[in-house]
Amino acid sequence: MGTERKPFAVVIGGGRVGTYLACKLTKVGGPVILKGRGASKPSKMKTQVELLCKEAGVVQTTSYESLYDTTVEYVFITTKTYDFDAVQKDLEAANVKAKVFVMIHNGIVKPMFENSVRVVVTQSWDFHETPGEGVGVKIVVRNEEKPWAMPNTPQAKEIEALLTKCGINASASKEFEFMLLKKYFINGVANLCAILGDCNCNGLLADHRDRMELLYAEIFSVLKNIHPEGFSMMPSDFHEAVFAGLATYGEHFPSTKMDFDAGLDLEIGSLNGYVLDMAKEQGIKVPATEELVALVRKKMVERDGKSKCPFSAFRGKIAQIKPMQMLIGIGALAVCAMAVGKSA
Repeated sequence: MGTERKPFAVVIGGGRVGTYLACKLTKVGGPVILKGRGASKPSKMKTQVELLCKEAGVVQTTSYESLYDTTVEYVFITTKTYDFDAVQKDLEAANVKAKVFVMIHNGIVKPMFENSVRVVVTQSWDFHETPGEGVGVKIVVRNEEKPWAMPNTPQAKEIEALLTKCGINASASKEFEFMLLKKYFINGVANLCAILGDCNCNGLLADHRDRMELLYAEIFSVLKNIHPEGFSMMPSDFHEAVFAGLATYGEHFPSTKMDFDAGLDLEIGSLNGYVLDMAKEQGIKVPATEELVALVRKKMVERDGKSKCPFSAFRGKIAQIKPMQMLIGIGALAVCAMAVGKSA
């Protein structure tokens, strides 16, 4: 693993959140290992992650084999929620043990380890190039002043203290269930909608408010009986607070929209898919949510189909060729073919 000292923490997930967290953790403990997926080919983001990790002293790995039989203080899981089950199996297979497992996630997920802490974050992270400054790249955090929310448990209190030492605002609070729901509502009205609208958060509020209002109403009706503790803490202006919270992200694109554009899988199950599951259990109709999920899944199929077509890259250019130019080209090819035939 490139270090002889016992690792202090392992961060699973080499994306924006994982890179940011791993670099922060080096300030308070021993070696920090960032376990990434390993890109099949070079990419701009991969290079940026490598530069930031080298600057902070983070040890990178792409294999669980290098973590075999490792015991650390903390394991932070920052992958997409659809990877959580696979991560748990891989950690168990590699016999990776930790005092506390921390699950940082979008949407709503169930606890997966006996000694685990769920963390909900309201920030967004972007890589910004800084030519001639530092290593040439930095992570810019939007809403950095807002706390990473977690339950009010002894283990969460320990994580709160650790993150605070790292310079990350964190709160192990009795209001965790409310904070979880508030973030869920924001994600629920925005993330998949941004894919349909092909827009950032400002664009959503300007052009897609009607659809978001329908989604808000369905989320509210479905979850109020599932999460009574969180709903009991909601202020009277909760509706306004959700959309005001969305507005703070401004020109930022929701992470699910960025994943779609990058050709990745999407966190539908822990976002609006959760509403579908809970609505089915209660016999509640949620037509706006059903339509949203269906349309996004359709766009994923269309996206993936185009990416697999060997001629997809040329479609746009072919469409730009004028009819007369096309006829001239076909005629030239025919003449060449006849010439070849005669010479053969």
